Amino acid sequence: AKPSELLVHVNSVISENIKKVGGDKYMTITVMACIRDGRFHYSGLHQDIMIYRLRSRSVEVFETDGMWLGIYSNIQGMVSDSTLTLGVGDTLLLFTDGITEAMKADSPVGPSPSEQNMFGQNRLRDIFLRLGDRSTEEIKAGILKELSSYSTYDDVTMMILTRRV
Repeated sequence: AKPSELLVHVNSVISENIKKVGGDKYMTITVMACIRDGRFHYSGLHQDIMIYRLRSRSVEVFETDGMWLGIYSNIQGMVSDSTLTLGVGDTLLLFTDGITEAMKADSPVGPSPSEQNMFGQNRLRDIFLRLGDRSTEEIKAGILKELSSYSTYDDVTMMILTRRV
């Protein structure tokens, strides 16, 4: 199944379960299908996808779009599939907002935190740009080291993979 088709089916189950418990919830997700030649098909609305391009030594950011799951019972037509390709040596970074929304440990807590005090996507991109040609373990360690002076209020999850052939 295409990622968008899978999301339509998953959404119907999620939205039905949310109704059963009487909740006002939703879920963000991006589904990815890896194809043998370095192509990925993806669909969903979650955090942007970052790719470190070894050849140009740059970071490319792919926005995700679509619909959150659980809000509507049927999202057919609200989600579509996109494609990205990893070249040999390129590194993909997927992450949750627990990283980008982390706050400086000494920043005041309040209803509308200053973006200046947030870890943020730009900081994450800059770290990834600096470390992108290293091993996935070194990239992860570098991100976590930079994040250690921030307070996190959500899950800190990332997936880093490099295409070798």
